Amino acid sequence: MAHIYDYAIIGSGLTGLSIAAALSRETKNIALIEAADVAFGANRKVHMPTGPTNNGLRFVPDSVLAEKSLRFLETLLGT
Repeated sequence: MAHIYDYAIIGSGLTGLSIAAALSRETKNIALIEAADVAFGANRKVHMPTGPTNNGLRFVPDSVLAEKSLRFLETLLGT
């Protein structure tokens, strides 16, 4: 018997995880589908010969809108 989810989110990058965090306040019946072996998409930690490197947000402009967006993500993710 197949399980029916309320929501299916494709990709566990920043957007997918943000949406999953927001939806999880409504329901725990969410499928988060990721093609890679690890979550976080392009934001995951990268292992370089010099050691692990945080590969998070690469560019955030110094603007009021960017600051509002980051505050919204912090609130959404509970950080």
